[in-house]
Amino acid sequence: MPARNGPDYRYAAAYAGDAVFIANRRLQCQTWAAAGVPAYCFRFAAQPNGLNIYSGVPHFQEVAFVFDNIMGVGYAPPLPFTNKPQNFIDLASLMSKSWASFINSGNPNGWVGRPASSPNWPEYSVATQDMLFDANITKLAMPEPDTWRQEGIALVNSLNFAYQR
Repeated sequence: MPARNGPDYRYAAAYAGDAVFIANRRLQCQTWAAAGVPAYCFRFAAQPNGLNIYSGVPHFQEVAFVFDNIMGVGYAPPLPFTNKPQNFIDLASLMSKSWASFINSGNPNGWVGRPASSPNWPEYSVATQDMLFDANITKLAMPEPDTWRQEGIALVNSLNFAYQR
């Protein structure tokens, strides 16, 4: 299927997402980690209902999961969890409990009733470790190196410093 927005849309969209969201998030997490400030960073890759495969997982899609909003309250149809498998419901439960635990204690891993099989969300480190949340993987979440599109994001962040002077 041809790109609906022209042949270079994918590249422009990737750059825009990197420049506006991902590069800044990565630089922020790396800066905190280098200063010894605990940080818990993540990448969200579960595609809710209503998005086509070509749109990927845009900004804000994790919100229904973070608030365990499996009923889709406040969303216009199609609702995020409609016709999605149990993994999506389980991921919403894991994410909402992790966020609530972080808000309560500063640690997303400290919630009551947390199963031993639940993945440990590591503190972000200078070795670039974040958490991947995705309902399409067996464990729903797992630590991963924060190296996604590393070269391009490093370029964006190198230019960031030029504008801070």
